[in-house]
Amino acid sequence: MSKGGMPEFLTALFASEGGGTLDVENKFGYIGKYQFGEDALLDLGYYKGDKSKNRTALGKFKYDWTGDWTGKNGATSKDVFLKNEAIQDAAARDWVNLLCKRMKRYDLAKYIGSTIGGVEITESGIIAAAHLKGFGSAKHPGVIQFLRSNGATDGSDAFGTKVSDYMRKFADYDLGCCDHLVVNLCDREKNPIAGLMCEIRVGNKVIKKGPTDSRGSAPKVPLLPEHTAYEVFVAKLEGGMKMVARFGAPMASAIVTLISPKIKVATALEQHRGDAGPYRAGKAKAPASPAKGGKAKTSAQRGARGNPVAVAHPPPPGNKVLSGAAWEAQFPTSKSLNDLTPAFEKKVSKFIDALKAAGVRVRISATYRPKERAYLMHYSCKIADGTISPDKVPPMDGVNIEWAHKDSSGKLDVRASRAAARAMKEAYVIRYPAALTSRHTQRRAIDMTITGYANKTVKDANDNDVKLADENDLFALGATYGVVKLKTDPPHWSDDGH
Repeated sequence: MSKGGMPEFLTALFASEGGGTLDVENKFGYIGKYQFGEDALLDLGYYKGDKSKNRTALGKFKYDWTGDWTGKNGATSKDVFLKNEAIQDAAARDWVNLLCKRMKRYDLAKYIGSTIGGVEITESGIIAAAHLKGFGSAKHPGVIQFLRSNGATDGSDAFGTKVSDYMRKFADYDLGCCDHLVVNLCDREKNPIAGLMCEIRVGNKVIKKGPTDSRGSAPKVPLLPEHTAYEVFVAKLEGGMKMVARFGAPMASAIVTLISPKIKVATALEQHRGDAGPYRAGKAKAPASPAKGGKAKTSAQRGARGNPVAVAHPPPPGNKVLSGAAWEAQFPTSKSLNDLTPAFEKKVSKFIDALKAAGVRVRISATYRPKERAYLMHYSCKIADGTISPDKVPPMDGVNIEWAHKDSSGKLDVRASRAAARAMKEAYVIRYPAALTSRHTQRRAIDMTITGYANKTVKDANDNDVKLADENDLFALGATYGVVKLKTDPPHWSDDGH
């Protein structure tokens, strides 16, 4: 079961690394809440480096920090960095994202879900261990050597803490780094089934097992890079396990539903989300774009063991509708806090409640953005800007749009296609390039306009009175709740500032 998202992960890392002290520096020269070394802050663009060999007069290793700082996020010196918690937190979030990219570059995500050296491998465990010891080399073994040696090579830091120690200690935080498969189970009355032992298998190998949580969610499964058939097994009352579903990894909008006398299993691709649980217990939704007659077309099929399976299909190509401003009304963005991940919704609610209690005005304009809407926004921008030809846009299941307008002779009309895309872009009121996957599609962001806060005194998450003088005070207040401001986008807040 998840221990939380990025804020919870960083809180735990702070307690372990900095020991709860903001401006700590250890005997090796690692500094701050998260014990950054020169190399890390150099990679993150905070420190310029000093080209020293980082050795004391006795020849022992130690970062000396004699180089210049870049001023990124206000970090103009080591002293400023150590005294400013917001700067350190921003650096930590950037560091996690960088380690995530490196994890994928080294092809280590494939180990997630396996057990190595008695340790269950998770994305947060890999990232925490990489923070401790790095990804490693033959001379200085780290995460790569631990995973590829099946646990036989378990490097440790200067204090004797092993890679496996951090793998185990920081497992099961949702950092929004890797794609996962989500399986939810509920009964015929649409109530989630909690505590049901289940297994997710690929071939004859169990890649994840455990009980469902309070929302009926099975343990999250990393999405394997190759096209893979997944099998879902649940515990039988009389003992043993029974396969209740078998399916290929679904596309972004595909939903596969199995119905048996006792349970229903719904699966969907979960992309770069933080906390689990976006799917509400109840009837699974079919693709949003209807086929003829206003209903999604389905076919009754049988699984490997003869179980009935209803598979939702996208509408046929012949039903495609030309692009244009009218598409803006499709797949609307939610404004409800209930559509955020449970962990982030709780934090946002507390933040907004504190603001309103102090007489501050809050207007919410967006929370969850469906993947279909993100797709339409993204490609309307790219076509309008001329960065992709309208006939080269990849299709998306459930979105029956035709991007390529044709002239009277049936040839591609680029001008008409771009004009329609520009009309869509204007209808969406897009000010910044729209991403296919964002914190909004992951249910981890909210757009809200906050006014009337100047000179107001508001309670922070620790129940301290904070007087707000300007927007920087407001942003710092939100951060105490785990609601982090993206300063380059006026209304945008998220759980990690992205």
